[in-house]
Amino acid sequence: MRIEIRTLHLAFFIAFLTSSCMPGDSEVTGDSNPSPRSTPTPVVEKIDDELQKTLARLSEEIPGEVGVAAVTVETGDAAYIDRSGHYPMQSVYKVPIAMAVLKIVDSGRLRLDQEIAITPDDFVRQGFHSPIRNTNPQGTLMRLEELIRYSISESDGTASDVLLDLVSGPQAVQAYLSEI
Repeated sequence: MRIEIRTLHLAFFIAFLTSSCMPGDSEVTGDSNPSPRSTPTPVVEKIDDELQKTLARLSEEIPGEVGVAAVTVETGDAAYIDRSGHYPMQSVYKVPIAMAVLKIVDSGRLRLDQEIAITPDDFVRQGFHSPIRNTNPQGTLMRLEELIRYSISESDGTASDVLLDLVSGPQAVQAYLSEI
């Protein structure tokens, strides 16, 4: 069952990335005339009855509201629990932020070995998880690659906020997601 749940998490993440894209211009690349993109061929959604039943069974064991969207992008196989529900993103938003930062690294405007200053003004408030804040109460310099690792692997709120500032905010991250 453990592998099954990990697979569902990966499928959910893929479904989130593909379904959260909305039209917009690219603020992350800074290119006012982005190159034309080919429109992907839409895949017809097919409900995977076996996976749907597995999700339903697993969700019965969880107290509280459960919402799941699992889609295999290549085939359109899908399964849902409370498809129309709205749920908080929690730390899922940290991955698209890191992706947008890496796009800027690819463009050459940032480097993974570049040191980023983190000051106490950058810290998330007490009560929010931040090993960076807890270990460096006066602030610190940190390589960009470490900042990304803290955001993704440690779920550090300070790291995520600093990365979000580096890409110029949520609209730039959304523009990047729309671009891909």
